[in-house]
Amino acid sequence: MSQTITFSGTEVPLEKVFSTIKQQTGYFVSYKASQVRKAKPVTIHGENMPLELFLNQALKDQQLEFTIEESTIFIKQKNERFPPPALQPLPGALFPPADISLSGRVTNAKKEPLEGVSVTVKGTQAGTTTNADGRFQFSVPSANVELVFSFVGYATQTVKAKSQIVFNIVLEEEVSRLSDVVVVGYGTQKRINLTGAVDQISGDKLTDRPIVKVSQALQGLMANVNVVTTTEGGKPGTNLSINVRGYTGLGATGSPLILVDGVEADINAINPNDIESISVLKDAASSAIYGSRAPYGVILVTTKMGKKGDGIKLSYNSNFSYSQTIHRPISASSLDFATVINEAANNAGRANLFSDVQIEKIKAHLADPSAPSTEVDPGAGRGYLWLGYFGSYANTDWYDVFTKNWTSNQLHNIGISGGSDKTTYYIGLGYAGAGAINNFFDDSYDQYNFRANINSQVTPWLKFGIRTSYSKDSVRSPTNSRGNWSGLYQKMVTSPVTVPTGGYWRDGVTFIQDGGATLASNQKAWIMGDVTLTPLPGLEIRGSYNYNYNTWTNVAAANDIFYQTTDGSYRSYNIVPSISKSNEVSSFVNYNFYTSYEKKLSGHYFKIMAGYQQEHKNYQRLNAGNNYTYSPTLPSLTLTYGTNYSANDALYEWATSGIFTRFNYNYKEKYLLEFNGRYDGTSLFPSNRRWQFFPSVSAGYNIAKEQYWNSLRSTFSTVKLRASYGMLGDISSLINSGSYYLSQPSLSTTAPANTNWLFGGAQQPAVNAGSLVSSAVTWAKPSMLDFGIDVGALNEKLQLSFDWYHRKVRDLYGPVQQYPGILGVSPPQINNASVETKGFDMTVSWSDRIGALSYSARFVLSNYKGKVLSYPNPAGSTGTWYNGQAMGAIWGYETAGLFQSDDEIGHAPSQTAIWGTWHPGDVRYKDLNGDNKIDYGNNTLSNPGDQKVIGNGTPQYSYGFTLSLGYKGFDFQAFLQGVGKRDYAPGWSTFFWGIPGSGSEWASQVLVTNLNRYTAETPNGYFPRYYLSGENSKNQQTQSRYLLNAAYLRLKNLQLGYTVPAHITRRAHIGRLRVYGSAENLFTIAPGLNKKFQIDPELLISDGNIYPISRAFAIGVNLDIQ
Repeated sequence: MSQTITFSGTEVPLEKVFSTIKQQTGYFVSYKASQVRKAKPVTIHGENMPLELFLNQALKDQQLEFTIEESTIFIKQKNERFPPPALQPLPGALFPPADISLSGRVTNAKKEPLEGVSVTVKGTQAGTTTNADGRFQFSVPSANVELVFSFVGYATQTVKAKSQIVFNIVLEEEVSRLSDVVVVGYGTQKRINLTGAVDQISGDKLTDRPIVKVSQALQGLMANVNVVTTTEGGKPGTNLSINVRGYTGLGATGSPLILVDGVEADINAINPNDIESISVLKDAASSAIYGSRAPYGVILVTTKMGKKGDGIKLSYNSNFSYSQTIHRPISASSLDFATVINEAANNAGRANLFSDVQIEKIKAHLADPSAPSTEVDPGAGRGYLWLGYFGSYANTDWYDVFTKNWTSNQLHNIGISGGSDKTTYYIGLGYAGAGAINNFFDDSYDQYNFRANINSQVTPWLKFGIRTSYSKDSVRSPTNSRGNWSGLYQKMVTSPVTVPTGGYWRDGVTFIQDGGATLASNQKAWIMGDVTLTPLPGLEIRGSYNYNYNTWTNVAAANDIFYQTTDGSYRSYNIVPSISKSNEVSSFVNYNFYTSYEKKLSGHYFKIMAGYQQEHKNYQRLNAGNNYTYSPTLPSLTLTYGTNYSANDALYEWATSGIFTRFNYNYKEKYLLEFNGRYDGTSLFPSNRRWQFFPSVSAGYNIAKEQYWNSLRSTFSTVKLRASYGMLGDISSLINSGSYYLSQPSLSTTAPANTNWLFGGAQQPAVNAGSLVSSAVTWAKPSMLDFGIDVGALNEKLQLSFDWYHRKVRDLYGPVQQYPGILGVSPPQINNASVETKGFDMTVSWSDRIGALSYSARFVLSNYKGKVLSYPNPAGSTGTWYNGQAMGAIWGYETAGLFQSDDEIGHAPSQTAIWGTWHPGDVRYKDLNGDNKIDYGNNTLSNPGDQKVIGNGTPQYSYGFTLSLGYKGFDFQAFLQGVGKRDYAPGWSTFFWGIPGSGSEWASQVLVTNLNRYTAETPNGYFPRYYLSGENSKNQQTQSRYLLNAAYLRLKNLQLGYTVPAHITRRAHIGRLRVYGSAENLFTIAPGLNKKFQIDPELLISDGNIYPISRAFAIGVNLDIQ
């Protein structure tokens, strides 16, 4: 810019003169406001006047003088010592010049300037950000301040100003994880000192996505934390299942213990926005401190808390999204449906179900959708009905009819935090709402969250904390099963939506629109108080009390259905209206008391902890119902008049207690050792078998701290070897299966109206003997051996963590040998089975910066396989567990293709053991045992016939990849997740085959994939010859031809955001303002399912006919106010 000034002014303030200098030259003028305000007004006129001459005239007759250093002009009182040179600020510093001007430059270790570094006065919003040359300048009213320098990818620095007004700051890149503090059982540890398999992510990885549940956000983020969809599918508000490191029993993948701030809680009842961090304890040694409740890992959730010395901070995070179901089935056209059904009927020796006349009407309706789609039922006495199913000729895709193309959703979260020098607090409020997906029913999901955390350092030796939370979720859904997602499959494409008289067809929309609503509500309240005493240095005594109270209510109202007849009037479907109500109440109490002492002596570090824990769970449920309601809109049992009330209840309780200890030792953080011991007892077992001691040990070796590593340390700064072994007791499998009284005999009762016992001319109640129990039943005993390595390289930019593990579970519950049938009761379960799981988990990450561009990548990969070691199956039946069985194994036939001719059938091994007759287009099975016939033997290991293990349904090589970029306020993130290998056998799934094994036309729904079938014209079709009879089952045996590759890759989340520069937002006391767009489940690659099965690869559960997953597009905002 110019070094000359053009200015003309009379009696103008000196501040205006300085402003003109800055505008015309670009030089910054540094001065004390109090001195300049006392200066005389200035009269000056000049054109293209040199800068120094202009300044001399402006300061003439003033008690001020100037000096110029680089691009800054310093104004001072005469005879006052000049300060060191100040530097250029970014435009828009929060405050106008005050008494003290602070300036400086921020660089990295290579002396390269850092642009965009946040420079703030601690505890306030005063501050600025550095410019392209790394320079900053702003003014403060006092020198008694602390400056905070923060920048993504670099360690935050705090500097006291005192008398210093110019700062040369060198920010060090974060040594990513070496000094990270990781939450572990009953405390924290530095990551470098960990000896167990522990992973941790920060809470910011879970937010800013259009999802409600924490389990959804965890999928694919951490290695071998396996998050899978349940049979509820993608229904709004559905909880996903979480497992750590695979099989935990006989085909079971049990859940880990989930603790929120040290207390057991439902992870899906937590607002993701309230989470500070999540740690996962994967190996037995790490989780052993929690005893019998944590045999299969622990997830530790830490919620947010304010910081000492911070003012009040308010955050608001919100997003609005629109979602659509993906991988929704596509029905075949009505003509294709009729063709396949007639073809299958003919193959079964039946007549056409669709006549030639009706086929022509179907064609006419396809050509002109305004043409009639139904007609009056010609059957005797049925003239009031409009035809549907096989009598109509519509072309209705019921999935499309019932579901909206787009559904709106919203998320709103407010956080308030802060702290004084003694007390910190955090308050969180959240709401999530999902709109209706159904066109004819107002289904919905709403979730509300509240959390309040307070910590107070009452005295130097006494600390008190209290944490409370409340959540409520509400679901509204249709009562009638024909209105549920699975019910849509039973609606034929030829059936009409509406009838000529204007109403809805009788078996379509009316069932969901008028069939009644089910309202479910789940409320969870939780409170925890804890006290910590530190009477001596290194000694800590802590006690906590936790109380959870949960209620669940479900009210289902079923209404009668009225449909329109041919004369326009309405008739009842004669459904008896009813109301059923269920109410569950449970409470959970937990006490923890423990003390620890730590000491350092000449490089030796010791810590010992001992404590006691007790917990008690109480549960009650009451169900009641009655028929005949007075009002369909008031679901009250009082407003029913049926004579057969139904009522039943359930209740249980259990308790555990345990004494635990832990010992930690390390020498100069080089040699690491940890021992855990736990003595646990539970009410679930007989009194003489309730108590058991479970030990664990782990060790680590930080090779990179050895002197001989000096030459490699510049490249590999961290290399740590780890090993651990631990044994625990398992009661979680009993609790999850509802086996609360495994060792106690039970009786079942039957009400008088349901018995055949007559005494005194009346039916009498009955009491029946229950199953036998074993007095010897006791703990199942999981154990795990783990070897791991952690590597940090290239200044910790590259991070690698790898673990191999071997889990064994002994004394699982299995059946005794079958007792004689004359006994009349079931045999007891005893501890006589065992399994093993082997696997690995790996995490690799890279984080770096190139100038203003920061970037990072994280890849996780894991795998596990399970095997049955022992199970009481002396006959070697393949229909139950057997020794050596790979869990997830799929038994079936190998396929040699489809028969192409009668001659081929005549020369092939006989398949009459499966079905008596075979035709071209039927499946040809391989003769594996060479006996020239295809059969199943006696379904034993010694004689499986021609069956073998053809695949495995265990998801293998699960992976996730996250790429993050940041550049001058812009941020980008892509998250991909998938499974590398998995087999899926559809079994008898009608959803896959189109026509069920029974051959029932009423359960048939042909999808477009089913059109790729065998016919004389298409002998190479994928699906076999169809039959509209039980003969269809012969081609649907589990077999290699229809064993699907269920591996997939999904772009789970794509996000682009922009953070408004701080020098702009701070003017409005806004610490951070970020806007972003996000897309969830953007695309999926599953080549093994394409053109074979219209289903999402995450929904390969049961028959697959469940609520689909949704794709969502969201816009959101993150706002922080101080």
